[in-house]
Amino acid sequence: MSIKLSAHIIGGSGDALRLTAQARSPLVKLVGDFGAAGEYAALPHHPLVIGRFVVADELRPDHLQELGRDPVASAAEYFDTHYRQRVLDHPAVAAWEGPNEIVTKTREAMAWYARFEVARVALLAALGRRAVVGNWSTGQPEPELWPDFAPALDALRAQGGYLGLHEYSEPSRNYDTWYMGRFERAPRDVPKLITESGTDSIPPVAGEPGQPPRHPAGQPWRQQFGDNVAAYAAFLTDYDVRLRDAPDVLGVAIFTFGSNWPDHNVEGSGLADRLIAYAQTAPAATNATPHPPLTPITAPAQWWERWPEGVLAPPHKLRATGRTITIVQSDGATVITQRKQSDEWDVSERRGALLRVFHPDTGPDWYVQASDVEPK
Repeated sequence: MSIKLSAHIIGGSGDALRLTAQARSPLVKLVGDFGAAGEYAALPHHPLVIGRFVVADELRPDHLQELGRDPVASAAEYFDTHYRQRVLDHPAVAAWEGPNEIVTKTREAMAWYARFEVARVALLAALGRRAVVGNWSTGQPEPELWPDFAPALDALRAQGGYLGLHEYSEPSRNYDTWYMGRFERAPRDVPKLITESGTDSIPPVAGEPGQPPRHPAGQPWRQQFGDNVAAYAAFLTDYDVRLRDAPDVLGVAIFTFGSNWPDHNVEGSGLADRLIAYAQTAPAATNATPHPPLTPITAPAQWWERWPEGVLAPPHKLRATGRTITIVQSDGATVITQRKQSDEWDVSERRGALLRVFHPDTGPDWYVQASDVEPK
């Protein structure tokens, strides 16, 4: 028994818990409310627990104003404002998304977002957690822009994490690899999560001949399937058959269980029961191998210290700073160093989102998060 269909949850959901436990769904995505993370993580098959926090004003790297900002500094500000404390407060969430459905229609926007995500991968890795990068809207990004996102994918390969994609389709289109099955158009050598999926009507594509009649854009499953949950379940299980042979895709989060979005919501519809019944007879799926978990967060004090006021002063001396500092060994291990009154750190060079640090007590193989350092 094995399927890749899993639950996207806003608020609590009894249906999602039954689906995850009885169908052995490989992941679960929690949005806004992470109180159930421990219950999901403790299930015998240990599904991957993903978290996302809803941010009212998302980043827009396609805007010139956003492109004028330093992406590393933007990632640090975004992470500190929205995620750092939540990551510490909810250790059962193993992987965290960032901005949702970012628009990157140009090479410049994609390159900016790649640097933003590289920094976010490092910030999460320093806390012992994985990043889910990307998470564009369905049908994105454009295939020719993947080379500009390569630095973020390299960061995943080096530090662990996942590429997140959204995939929706409709009965008249089904699995077309453009809206549903988009992962086939992405680099195949990184592990992937379909962080939102299901059905949503898609407007006609300009220049595409012979298109079937379509619903207006944004029509959810209740309109498209006329509240016929059996038909919607068949649509999703057909998708699961395609995913079963994709070793780079760990699982897919069906939007949505729980509360809100009433026309899209499947809570209480009977969909969970139909997917559980399908899972009883489904052949084994070819699953991506998840990265081994990093050291669990047991107490924030073991990972972070608050240092007194200070600046990064020339010539390349790191004295204390009022921001949170993490010392990261070159192999990725996080280490807390007790600060002494006279501590000074010689900084030799910048490396992406990290600064290499030389200190007589530690030697040259230590790094500090550059985004946590405030230059003079």
